[in-house]
Amino acid sequence: MRWPKDWGTRTAVMGVINLTPDSFSDGGQFNQLDRALAEASRQIASGADCLDLGAQSTRPNAVEVGKDEELKRLLPTLRAIRAAHPKVLISVDTFLAAVGEKRGAERDVERRFGQLPGRRPAPVAESGEGV
Repeated sequence: MRWPKDWGTRTAVMGVINLTPDSFSDGGQFNQLDRALAEASRQIASGADCLDLGAQSTRPNAVEVGKDEELKRLLPTLRAIRAAHPKVLISVDTFLAAVGEKRGAERDVERRFGQLPGRRPAPVAESGEGV
């Protein structure tokens, strides 16, 4: 996937899909593949330019599920969305480099890296771009 030619010249809309069973924003509505794919399709049809997928809860006091569980939650949905919508930009909201380095997403977004010294995902750190 390449960045659209007009990227950066207009405001872009990012859709967020939380793949966790304990999401504080949607109550865990999209932790099943069919529901997550339907939500991705709905958001894209509604004008989302990119999608942000999160498979680790970032709510206060959330238990870290670890790389294996995060990938188990993330990869099937990411692959299904990529297959159904090959041109949509996808970012992964993670603080684990091993998750962020998986192929299929354009960017890895970490909202808590300031709280986790040394755990900023390498793909973002190496890009030279801010988060």
